[in-house]
Amino acid sequence: AFMAKSISLSDALERSARIDISLKKAFKKAIDIISRIDEGEAVISRIYKGEAARVILGLQYMGGDDALILAPSWLSYPLSLILMTEFARNMGYSFNSSLCIGTGATLSAGLVSVPPAHNIWAALDAAELLLEEAKKVGRIPFYMGAIAFDVVEGGLLTGRTEKTRMDELKSLNLSCQPWVLGQHGDMK
Repeated sequence: AFMAKSISLSDALERSARIDISLKKAFKKAIDIISRIDEGEAVISRIYKGEAARVILGLQYMGGDDALILAPSWLSYPLSLILMTEFARNMGYSFNSSLCIGTGATLSAGLVSVPPAHNIWAALDAAELLLEEAKKVGRIPFYMGAIAFDVVEGGLLTGRTEKTRMDELKSLNLSCQPWVLGQHGDMK
């Protein structure tokens, strides 16, 4: 919706650039935050600086409002929250508050945590399915996006098995995903 409201080609190009730059600035801020955690203790600080380097090395693609980042599993959720929050800030919380209409300038995330030996293509397939589920609910006015995630320690996680797992957990009332992140960090 944010791009659809463009009134000219130059407006569309400016909006596209704004989205792209906002995500890249959010990533830079996330790396800065990760590398500054617990600066007071030298040993812990070195560990987190290493984690920031792992996230940077795990960046596979970033363009527009899309990114593919391979990150340590313990850090993937906080990284997503930082990216969503900073992206919204960089976009100026772009929604029309008087009409209560969101512009669609939100980020959504599909996260999977798998063992290192897991098939990367199958994991990406599962992450893509989770991303689509998050996008379905993440475009709420005054909200910043949604996160859907899954963790496996064994077996093969693919898009098909992910859909089955998610549907089963929801039918048993064991999951309320995707989680929607509000403007002030509240979750829906």
